[in-house]
Amino acid sequence: MNINLTIRTRSSSAATFGKLLKVVARRHQLTLTHTHHRFSLSICRLGNMSFSYRTEEKSGEITLVGHCCTTPAGPGFHKEAVELADEITDLNGYDFHIEDETGFYGNNDFGSLRNNYFLPWLRGILSLCRRQKDGEYLSLAVGWDDEVYLPSDRKGLLITPLGFFNISSLLARLKHPGGLEGFADEFFVWPHEERDALFYRNSALNALWEDCCFMPSERSAEDKETNAFILDNLEQAARLDSHLPFPKEEYLKLCECADCEPIDLSGLPELQTDYPIGYRKGELIYRLGNLEFRLPGQFIFFEKNGTHGYEDRAGNDWHKVTVLAYSYEDGELGYLEEEGGILVEERIFEDGECRLYDLGRSKQEDGYVCQLQVLTDHQISLFSISSTSREESLRFSRTFADRISTL
Repeated sequence: MNINLTIRTRSSSAATFGKLLKVVARRHQLTLTHTHHRFSLSICRLGNMSFSYRTEEKSGEITLVGHCCTTPAGPGFHKEAVELADEITDLNGYDFHIEDETGFYGNNDFGSLRNNYFLPWLRGILSLCRRQKDGEYLSLAVGWDDEVYLPSDRKGLLITPLGFFNISSLLARLKHPGGLEGFADEFFVWPHEERDALFYRNSALNALWEDCCFMPSERSAEDKETNAFILDNLEQAARLDSHLPFPKEEYLKLCECADCEPIDLSGLPELQTDYPIGYRKGELIYRLGNLEFRLPGQFIFFEKNGTHGYEDRAGNDWHKVTVLAYSYEDGELGYLEEEGGILVEERIFEDGECRLYDLGRSKQEDGYVCQLQVLTDHQISLFSISSTSREESLRFSRTFADRISTL
């Protein structure tokens, strides 16, 4: 149901094609990454172009397939992606084939691109919002990677990269002339042809909703980068259009977090939203195999020494949750024996059970550790939960256990 762009071409080698992409990335201030048999260009928020490749044994040349999904980033991103694809293929010098279902690559008609493809795509998404159960609208997530997280409060809501929308209110808006076009300007990161004020404001809104923890920039590199990106984009939007509604409260809060002086907001209209901006202001739902667990939104992901999980880095009152899961196809599933661990309690919940162990003082850091072992269908999940004291580790672990469930 998405709108896609595909590029097929060849190159003399991965190294040569990588150098070509570096040139394009520098020209347009893009981020280029290279992992195993794949190049990726980050063009804008929600907008990426990737090239997977394989090497021909006889010639040593590589065959490349480029892919770009341009929804929900928007028609402006589709136009930019087509132009970048054209530039890349020109520099490459090999025969190429670009598949563009919208026809924009051939006709360069942005009006047709927006009105005949992106607006109908959005109308089709909104038609799914009309589904009801027991007289209430069902929630719907659009353009959302639920492998990262889901907002916890979503009943009767459209969940998008640019925020919550009340489905009932939204459907009422769409009955009025221009309702769909107006919503497109709120939904797409890049709704117009150029990088205008709406592009910069919506880019900032996407980061505010999805990534921003509203925490001091000094807490982590992630906070510093996210806060700076949002402030830079909001200020650019204000410079380009002083009549565009502006999220003043969130902007001023981030100025405090980043310890910087705010611009004059007196002439800017306030942005009105259905709900307070920021998914991370509430609890988030994470998935681990067939299990769901919840954490406060200010927790950030970490990877260290072969482990990964989430931590809040809250100064002297910190909490850390390390996550691990194993799946079993056959055999009896049982709890693991923890040397020195003290069983604190056992629980049974729908389609699962768990045990909470006190593991005592941490050997790696100054704190205390509890471990929650959770058994579900063919899966054991291990959560190591640490904090500053035994009492706080147990309290947080019990609260955490209250919020686990199976899919």
